Amino acid sequence: MLRSMVPVGRYGKDRQVPKAIATPESFDAAVDRAILANLMPEAPFVDRSTPITTIGSCFAGNIAATLHNTGYNVHHLDISERLFNPFALQEFMEALSASEDLTAFADRWKVDAEAAAKLRTTIAQGGLLIITFGLSFVWIDKTTNEIVTDPTQKVGLRLIKADPERFVMEPTGVAENVDAMAATLNAVRRINRTIKIVMTLSPVHMARAICDYPPVAADAISKSTLRCALHEIMSLRLHNTFYFPSFEILRWFGPMVDVTFGGIDIQHIDPAWVAYTLSKFRQYYCVGERPILPPFILRKPIETNDTVVPPT
Repeated sequence: MLRSMVPVGRYGKDRQVPKAIATPESFDAAVDRAILANLMPEAPFVDRSTPITTIGSCFAGNIAATLHNTGYNVHHLDISERLFNPFALQEFMEALSASEDLTAFADRWKVDAEAAAKLRTTIAQGGLLIITFGLSFVWIDKTTNEIVTDPTQKVGLRLIKADPERFVMEPTGVAENVDAMAATLNAVRRINRTIKIVMTLSPVHMARAICDYPPVAADAISKSTLRCALHEIMSLRLHNTFYFPSFEILRWFGPMVDVTFGGIDIQHIDPAWVAYTLSKFRQYYCVGERPILPPFILRKPIETNDTVVPPT
């Protein structure tokens, strides 16, 4: 949960974003001071015997893979394309917490009863649940004015191709997302009252915006809405509820000094940067772990020509 600071501590010099970063070591130190401070638990509580469950958008899969590859006990439900927004997550988790008969999950979510039961059991017995939120835009059925969360309908561009007059992709507001996130947390607590929950915001760009907004603007609106909603949740200072700022590391701070996205496919993050970011997670949440240094390369200063060339 968000930890309070003494008033004097809020104005310390180490709270400033550094003016210059020249080495991987100084980048790592700046992440600790400018991004992670006050958001991390007071002491690590995860070891390799701790049952960990990850769920949510596609970045949850990155987290699960990294933890699994480093020896942690991780269960990931790989239905990210169906649980990419807080509203779908809310509906899914409320059904999981309330229903004894899980056979309906096969029709509704394309998750068979056995997989749904295993997920519920791992949460019930687990020590940590990581939830990754990815998108605040939703599909709206204009005939009912309801959000479409049914994955049997929402597959790729099927909705808009099938009936472009009926379905529309729209942004949602901060308050709506706060309510959906809070309901999701409540559903998890009904399964396991003591499980620790870490929320993250996916740094992965929006792949497509089928709406009136240009795709980059839509992505900014979507991520900003989710981050503000997460801020509201964290401001409640809920017990055993944390926020890990992978988004801030990879989408805000990293690009200020280095290129964390790039290559042929800019939809994906450099795997070395993902590894570094999740090493910071292990440093603060996992017992006995140390971070790796980021793949930071100092940019060359921009050469300028002081000669003023008059316009022609």
